[in-house]
Amino acid sequence: MAAISCNQRNCGPGRKALRLCLIFVLAPLCLAYALHSLENFGTEDSIAYWGGVHAFLDGKNPYDPDTLLRIQRTASPNREVAQFFLNPPWTIPLLIPIFCWDFATSSLALLSINIFLTFFAMWRLGNLFTPLPPLYLVFVCGFLPVVACWRFGQLSCFLLVGILLSLEWVVQNYRPWWKIAVAFILLSIKPQTPYLLVVTLLVAVFRHCSKADLLKIALVALLPLSFLVSQSNLVGWWLSSFDKVLNWRTSTLPSLAYGVIYPATDTNLLMLPAV
Repeated sequence: MAAISCNQRNCGPGRKALRLCLIFVLAPLCLAYALHSLENFGTEDSIAYWGGVHAFLDGKNPYDPDTLLRIQRTASPNREVAQFFLNPPWTIPLLIPIFCWDFATSSLALLSINIFLTFFAMWRLGNLFTPLPPLYLVFVCGFLPVVACWRFGQLSCFLLVGILLSLEWVVQNYRPWWKIAVAFILLSIKPQTPYLLVVTLLVAVFRHCSKADLLKIALVALLPLSFLVSQSNLVGWWLSSFDKVLNWRTSTLPSLAYGVIYPATDTNLLMLPAV
């Protein structure tokens, strides 16, 4: 009996690791592969990130519409207008590992990562609060902003994990410091969306963190900006694209106001829960 108990104890961690691998690695890959086989699933917006990364790797301006259109036509020959890359330049080193491949591989990789991040966020929420029933994950995956993120190939699931880390940091009495630092990095990928949250978190950081933690948070959170030391031209190119950013339709409060002022068939109203 002792030997059996011992074997059971030894198998416990192995079975748990296998289950986590199935949930967070194989399941996202299989689901992503199945969804990616649908026409244009996960490709509409991801081609902008792919084009921006490849423009940068070619030494070109990733914010230039002509450069983007030329690159994007290699994957979509009938494209007439470029899909703009509008994310801040410090996000480029974070995107290179995902989008340095051919477009089909890159869009599949982003879809897999988005599904993984969604599953991971639900798992962490279940550990942080009360256990979440399995059906909850079905509801979450059917929530329009999540479906839209997967469908269009967006980066908003990175923001989801950033928000989750922020929540964990607050619930755990503003500890540990690295969670809020990583959260700031993830939230900065699309700063126009969570800007109100970022301001609130900055106030909390200055109110509740020691000077030592403030320094560590700043060093980690600002680490992506060090990339701009050798790529200072990217800042000017990005600033010159602000006229396009002002017309960027996304699930933010300004976008919602724009939809009210200019009512039409505005699908952003359906994204209201994401604000």
